[in-house]
Amino acid sequence: MKRIISFIILLAISVATLKSQESKGIKELHPALLVVDIQNEFVNWMDKEDIETRYEYINYSIALFRKHDLPVIRVYHTTPGQGPEEGTEAFEFVDAIAIQDSDPMVIKNHGNAFNNTKLDQLLKEKKINMLFFTGLSGTGCVLASYFGAQDIGYEAHMIKNTIISPDVEHTRVIEESQGAMSVKALLLLLQYGLD
Repeated sequence: MKRIISFIILLAISVATLKSQESKGIKELHPALLVVDIQNEFVNWMDKEDIETRYEYINYSIALFRKHDLPVIRVYHTTPGQGPEEGTEAFEFVDAIAIQDSDPMVIKNHGNAFNNTKLDQLLKEKKINMLFFTGLSGTGCVLASYFGAQDIGYEAHMIKNTIISPDVEHTRVIEESQGAMSVKALLLLLQYGLD
């Protein structure tokens, strides 16, 4: 029951947000999924407690977006002079994540994926107005990008059980404090909110 109420509240907020955006020419939901930094270099630093389950939820979220022909955007991190370097195994996403070479790719050098990258331009070209975040770290790059998206006017949501951090308890706090959306609510939003 709590989840249904949360979904109804979220849907009402989304509709209100979109109505306020109508004056800016945005009349429909145009969501995209950002899969952030699930790279071989960084996964080893994450809490292993429920990582396999979170991979399943991430892949389920990716499948939902693909089913609705919505963008799945890969976000990679590298620090100049420190790595991981593009083209190396350490730079690549872990094999368990169902990304595709055709998914748009953004490479960042800062925690916030909007800081000095082409991400905002890419989203505007696709007329995206709503972002869903998954990946790592929930206490680092995902959180920074989530707030960065809000700062420049995107409606942003984290997807519960798809965020990974060095400490699973910190992940849970982030998901709760930011009202992460369940995959069931995401399913309903994508299925009925886009019609």
